[in-house]
Amino acid sequence: MGKQPPAWEDYLRWLEENTPYEDMIRSLQPRERQAFRAITVRLTDYQLYPWQGRFLARISGRPTYMLGIPSGLGKTYIAGAWLARLGRPVRVLFLVPTLALGVQQTLFARQHLLAEAYLVTSEMPPSERRELEVWNAPFVVATPQVFYNDNLKDFEGELEEAREFPDPDDAFAYLSEVFGSEGWHFPYDVVIADEAHNYIGQTAGHSVLLAARSFPGVKILGLSATPQLHDRRRLRELKRVFPDIRPAPGDLWRDVPPRKLYVCWVDPPPGVLDLYKCLLAKARELEREAKRRYGPDHRPSECLDHPLCRFSKLVKRAAMALAECGHTALVGHKLWKYPSLSRPPPGFKKSPKEMFEDILASGIPNHKFAAAERVLKCAGADKAIVFANSVSTALELGASLQAGMGVEDVAVLVGKSRMSMKHQARALLHFKTKARVLVATSVAEEGLDIPAADVEVWLDVPGNPRVLVQRAGRLLRPKGGRSVSIYALVTRGTHEGRKLKSVIKAAEKHYGFRVGTRDAGRSFEAGQTTLVPL
Repeated sequence: MGKQPPAWEDYLRWLEENTPYEDMIRSLQPRERQAFRAITVRLTDYQLYPWQGRFLARISGRPTYMLGIPSGLGKTYIAGAWLARLGRPVRVLFLVPTLALGVQQTLFARQHLLAEAYLVTSEMPPSERRELEVWNAPFVVATPQVFYNDNLKDFEGELEEAREFPDPDDAFAYLSEVFGSEGWHFPYDVVIADEAHNYIGQTAGHSVLLAARSFPGVKILGLSATPQLHDRRRLRELKRVFPDIRPAPGDLWRDVPPRKLYVCWVDPPPGVLDLYKCLLAKARELEREAKRRYGPDHRPSECLDHPLCRFSKLVKRAAMALAECGHTALVGHKLWKYPSLSRPPPGFKKSPKEMFEDILASGIPNHKFAAAERVLKCAGADKAIVFANSVSTALELGASLQAGMGVEDVAVLVGKSRMSMKHQARALLHFKTKARVLVATSVAEEGLDIPAADVEVWLDVPGNPRVLVQRAGRLLRPKGGRSVSIYALVTRGTHEGRKLKSVIKAAEKHYGFRVGTRDAGRSFEAGQTTLVPL
């Protein structure tokens, strides 16, 4: 990614100095040697909705099950009630994908389930985990990687081999024999896998669930807002671990807080729109050349074998990024090293590279940034989240907002390529305790509970229905009938409007996810001062 800009390093230092992260983590970790024991779980301070009770009755008694319920509708509470209905002492492993979510779920368990819930993470050195025998604790919240490293690393080859079995039952039987011959037993009676749609492929989470499934007495409950129903290939893979996947029942929508999606049309600067059209023309030129070389029936958009086809897709994606994230998303892009971008496509006087250089020389601001700032000023949110697909775009917008509003008022949360898990947890704590705005990439789309946020801004359109459901779920938690609002910034004259419509339709088809869509203005950038829909 290159050297981090000083402004970003300053923010990371600010997080270290101003968020009480270490004390919080230390309070959730085991501090004494753990004795091997089980415990009875009880759900307190929560009454299930009628549809939650019916859903719970449907899964009671099943050894392996996945809940497919949109974010914000109490999946974790249902899991807690499911544990309580077991009515006997059990040992529980609660798997989470990130440290930030691990903190959240440990706090939830201590508040609603039992006091003896502990967080085990890589923050605790392996030697200390061994000394304290942390896996003896009756209720552990952990990332899959940490559990895998401590318990399953010695079986890496056998787990890899088990993945190749055509029949998953044969894989479980094989692993059962392997573990039995080594005298190893899975140390928990129950596994709850949060964000379980990720537990496929070459992942530590997949290995943990394969191991758990090889012990018939272990119950497994997966939690997911989007259990891959929109992707047949990934759904088939997921069903190897979770053969019973059920989407949310239709009657749950009576209990969902009102939510509205406002489409904010943004007019791009003329040069940006011209570059968008030029890049698409260049992509079409490359596709025609591919068909000339490889035959009229060749499909460049589906081909991964030829450099020419891969390059045409790169150019098309760059055009989409230009519309969705603004021209600053293409600064430093590898696209510009290709000589082909220095030649104009048919019908254009300038090449894409020349057009881009003209935009940079003019000093015009990113059109999406100006629109996002306008929304934040007009929406009147107590807490707001701004989502951006691009890490570089999120960092730049975050820095811009911090310059105008102050660091305390703007938190930034991005993935591990630019932010350690420790800093991610600090940034989330920053938003929950101080900041009014969170600028985030996809790392904030899954699982994080941000109950106070009542406005969300999409700098770009979600790429698929899973992302749409996950993003919207960060807001569907207000109490007392309060409504929440989502503002999608859509670049006029580009593919973004069609893409948004398609993704909304797919989210309703595959997940039953409903959102009321209205137009927030025909000319958003032309002097609009309010966000009252037309």
